[in-house]
Amino acid sequence: KGFEGSWALGEVVTLDGKNHVMVRFQEFVDEVGSKLVERMSHDRLRLPPPPRSESWNPTISERIEGLWNDCWWEGSVREFDALKGVLFQYERYANWMWLPLRCIRPRPLLC
Repeated sequence: KGFEGSWALGEVVTLDGKNHVMVRFQEFVDEVGSKLVERMSHDRLRLPPPPRSESWNPTISERIEGLWNDCWWEGSVREFDALKGVLFQYERYANWMWLPLRCIRPRPLLC
């Protein structure tokens, strides 16, 4: 839907045919506060990436993921500043924003 290029934590609750699953999202809720359950294609699923190494430092143009608004978004590093963090460039949108280092991680190899 409106979150193309992003990943969110959830769990598969049931299979729905050959190519789809029902997913319960960890952070998203419906109008009454229940965790949102949505049907999605199995090719939109992936395992969570491992925790980032403490020794990892992002480099300019490196493909990363940035945490914003409860989703991990695909993008890259435009600038790095020891105080501000990373100037994150969204991959699918002409947008960028400063993110603290705690809100970025290396992009998994499969993406």
